[in-house]
Amino acid sequence: MPLRHLMSPPGTAWRDTSPYVLPQAQAAGWASNFPSDDLRSTCRWIGRFSAPVPVINLYSRSEDVLSPPPAEDSRWPGVLAVADHGAWIYQEATKGRWPGRWVNPVRSQAGWGLSPQASARASSLLRSGESAQVELLRKRPLFADYRDKTLLHPRVGPSAPGSRSVAKTSSVLRGIGSASLPSGARWTLRDELLAHAIPALSPAAGCLPVSGARNYRMDGSGPHDPPSADLPPFPLGWPTALEAVTYLDVPAPIWRHSDWRNVAYPYVHPAFALIVREAGLSEIPTTTP
Repeated sequence: MPLRHLMSPPGTAWRDTSPYVLPQAQAAGWASNFPSDDLRSTCRWIGRFSAPVPVINLYSRSEDVLSPPPAEDSRWPGVLAVADHGAWIYQEATKGRWPGRWVNPVRSQAGWGLSPQASARASSLLRSGESAQVELLRKRPLFADYRDKTLLHPRVGPSAPGSRSVAKTSSVLRGIGSASLPSGARWTLRDELLAHAIPALSPAAGCLPVSGARNYRMDGSGPHDPPSADLPPFPLGWPTALEAVTYLDVPAPIWRHSDWRNVAYPYVHPAFALIVREAGLSEIPTTTP
């Protein structure tokens, strides 16, 4: 199953039902229905973390909070069941799916929820050509309704009400604001939509190697791991021990989320120094005290 589909909650139309599987029909890809001069085209995760410096990814396959989506549907977290393991997946999978807008209204919009008119809108999409589909998805998306209805204004471009809405400076909970302030104070609504309503379609960095990054495995190599020169263990060493945990099939070296705080300074300081040095962020000594 493609990763972008694996990130969608099991048992939903978003996984395998047309037209819900269309990338542009999902909340994560809705921005692609707008031209680049429309601010709504920025309401997506793609490119949000591009950086001019090298990316250093210190990851662990035993990471609990940022663990990748489970392969078995039965191990997916329920909407109202929270645990440390899989917390990041829970955050992404429950966007738009909260039961009732009065429970958690900011997380009951877009995401993997369905509009009350989703079935009729899906039928219209299936009968339409590609260009007509774009127009329909701009104004009548399949996912749960946005709290700010101006986002669905049909006109596009920087002067459109939907574009101005994206640049609001006030909280999405109040739904009012101005787009005339300096750019550093803008984009509040866009960022809140990304946090609460636009799901990510790839796992979190920190649990898997990332293409284009300098990847180091913090949990080292276990007895069941094939050797790999491309994904070396952390070069400065890191205290790990073989453990059996419920979310891994075999005992493995364990490095959990935020284990930085549990490890002594002689390990932690060189790790941060390596990040700074490899990213070229500052001139620092090559030796550690």
